Amino acid sequence: MKEAVVAALQMIADELTDRRVLRCRFCKKDGQLVVEVEGGGAWTETVYDDAGNEVRQCGIIGALPPALRRGYV
Repeated sequence: MKEAVVAALQMIADELTDRRVLRCRFCKKDGQLVVEVEGGGAWTETVYDDAGNEVRQCGIIGALPPALRRGYV
């Protein structure tokens, strides 16, 4: 799992250059790896966490492959 997260962050490294990453999390509901960042911009959007609470300024990297998700969902 750690390798998958690192690889995903490397893919969007340019997007994160000027922003402070607050945290990374894995959304069990839809299998998305989410990076929360400070600041706005086109890359950020509003998403909801597992409890239905709004989480602002998040960038969705993308769904992890089912094989990687299996142990975390």
